[in-house]
Amino acid sequence: MKVGGIVVCLPIGTIDSTQAGFIKWLPVQDKNTPYTIRGIDKSPISGRRGVTFEEGVIGHNKSGKELMFPIENIREILPPEDIAEEVEDMMCVPMKGE
Repeated sequence: MKVGGIVVCLPIGTIDSTQAGFIKWLPVQDKNTPYTIRGIDKSPISGRRGVTFEEGVIGHNKSGKELMFPIENIREILPPEDIAEEVEDMMCVPMKGE
C-alpha cells in the first residue's frame, strides 16, 4: 500500500469515546466507496499505523495532530503505479462510428 493508491474502507466497529469528540468526518465504510491515500504514518493516539485521505480530514486530536484511519481496515483496489494505465484504457475507448 502506497500514497496515491485507491482504497476502500472496511468497517471499524466501535469508535473509542476519547476520540469520538475529535472526529469531524469519517469515510464511508461500505467496501465500495473509493478513497485516495494522502499519507501513511503511525497514529499519534493509538501508535498503530494509519492513513489519511485526499477526500477529507477525519479530525485533529488535542495536540493538533491529524487523526488517521486504521490501516488494517482498508483494502487497496488500485495501486498508484496502475492508475495512469487505467485512465489511459478509459480514454482510448473508440467513439461511436469510428
